[in-house]
Amino acid sequence: MVIIILQMPKTCISPKAPSKPHTHFPRSNYDSSPRQHLPLPKKNARSWSSKAWKWCLSSFSDYFLRFSDLEFIQNHNKALCLSAGAGYPPMVLFQIGLAYVTAV
Repeated sequence: MVIIILQMPKTCISPKAPSKPHTHFPRSNYDSSPRQHLPLPKKNARSWSSKAWKWCLSSFSDYFLRFSDLEFIQNHNKALCLSAGAGYPPMVLFQIGLAYVTAV
């Protein structure tokens, strides 16, 4: 894996191309306009306040609360969320009261 990261991909630059210091990866239209760097807390707050995020949280919350009502999920349980993706399940489990939630 380290070799892949450290070597220039052969698909971007032809092997016959001369070695030039200004050779770089292809750029998209988005590279021409600089983007403001957002700190992680601000970026998270922006995502977590969106309507789509709240809708997904409520959906997962309804799902997990069924298990909580059946006492399969209790506050003293520990949860490991595999393939957590955007983080909806761990956030919901933490919000409904689980003390230890780990997401991978």
